[in-house]
Amino acid sequence: VHFNITFIVLILIPAVIVNDRINSFINKHLFHSRYNYKKSILEFVRSLSLTIDLDEIITKLVNRLSKIMAISKVSIYLKTEESEKVKVYETSEQKENNEIIFYEPDKNDPFFVSLIEQEKINTEEFMINYYLKISEELEKRKISLSLPLIVQNRLIGILNLGNKKFEDEFSQEDIFLLETISTQASIAIDNAISYKKLEKAYKELKNTQEELIKAEKLSTIGRMASSIIHDVKTPITSIIGFAQLIGFKTENKLLQEYTKQIIRSAEQMHGMIQEILDFAKGKEKELNKKKHNLEEIIDEAVLELKNYLEHNNIKLKLVRDFNNSLYLDKQKVVRVLYNVIKNAIESMPDGGRITIKTYPDNNNAVISITDTGKGIHPEIKNKIFEPFFSNGKNNGTGLGLSIVKKIVEAHKGKISVESNPGKGTTFFISFPIIKDIT
Repeated sequence: VHFNITFIVLILIPAVIVNDRINSFINKHLFHSRYNYKKSILEFVRSLSLTIDLDEIITKLVNRLSKIMAISKVSIYLKTEESEKVKVYETSEQKENNEIIFYEPDKNDPFFVSLIEQEKINTEEFMINYYLKISEELEKRKISLSLPLIVQNRLIGILNLGNKKFEDEFSQEDIFLLETISTQASIAIDNAISYKKLEKAYKELKNTQEELIKAEKLSTIGRMASSIIHDVKTPITSIIGFAQLIGFKTENKLLQEYTKQIIRSAEQMHGMIQEILDFAKGKEKELNKKKHNLEEIIDEAVLELKNYLEHNNIKLKLVRDFNNSLYLDKQKVVRVLYNVIKNAIESMPDGGRITIKTYPDNNNAVISITDTGKGIHPEIKNKIFEPFFSNGKNNGTGLGLSIVKKIVEAHKGKISVESNPGKGTTFFISFPIIKDIT
């Protein structure tokens, strides 16, 4: 009897489909718990490939294996980015809620040794040697299964599983599923590590680029400052000379005070340009430290800004609780206070109040400068001392507070800031109290 082959195939295909559907129905309804168990495992494996955060992958892997497969203890030995370093992620039934702990293993730990010694591996050969080396350790630590995490013949980690809580040992189906999980986990972990390295490289490249831009800006400002100093040196010298001459010739006390103010302002202008030039060139100019009364230095800085304060409708309050002398470079500290007070004035375009306090704090003299201005937002507070950060100001070089910080630190002092957006800002400047210099 001859049968038509096409007819047989047409009969068999629906039969196979029906058979698969029947098996699926039986697995789903008659072996419900087993079906859900497999489904959970497969969903979990898929979720690993969608994650690029390393800690999240490890946490998921450790927690889900503990819960889904009811394993008493799960640990993962993983190579870190640093050479010859390994991190262990571990959970145990002794810990509350299967809490994961992290630690660095002992260098004699056989799992650590296996990870550090192996780079490129032949999978089959490695597996034989690996189990020969760690067989005693597995029994001692009550580890039922140890699965190397391998990507393209590279050993990147080791997954260790303790005993099952409700069964004597892992079934063949369990082992097959765990091997699938370890393969997918290895790829996910390797991808996450690669992403982390790429992210780090990008940040380093961005930082390098920013440093190059800053260096170019400093170079440009340095050339400009050098040219300006050359051009203004002669007129500044003339201003100072004629102001001194007027002061000597007149007996008018008010005019004498004005000429002193002109001389101070001209010297300050020259010093500020020179300071920008030194900063741009990275020069560490030696401080001209002498014993000076701190209150007199503050008064001089305030005097420089007297007209600016009045013009901007700013009220000034001085609270003096430290009236001793310190070893300071007077000209530079006046410039520090001038810059900080000027910034405070500019933060209050509609007028306001500035309070300057001095007080001792252990072995330091502290100057606090508080304004009632718009304040500084938290996200930019840590950037205000960086070169070229101007916080939206239309004028200036963005070097003012960078130079301020450099001068304060050159005196072995400290500068910090506290601010509430919409309420105001306080700068704290402290200088060490040195009783005497021998």
